[in-house]
Amino acid sequence: MVVINTGDLNKLAGTIANRRKALGMSQEELAEKSGINQATVSYIESGKRIPTLINMVSVLSALDLVLKIEVTE
Repeated sequence: MVVINTGDLNKLAGTIANRRKALGMSQEELAEKSGINQATVSYIESGKRIPTLINMVSVLSALDLVLKIEVTE
């Protein structure tokens, strides 16, 4: 089971939005570069939707960010 708490989701959303803005990209440009639609980018940045792993990796790669996953018992 994958668990993402609200605080982590909000932190991820903020990181993505802030990085996109720092790079001078619009949500539409990020969507095009990451291969997803603009509505999905908006939902991810607002923290209203937990992105799939594939979408998360695509968005983070488009922003030159790295995803680190910790697996614990």
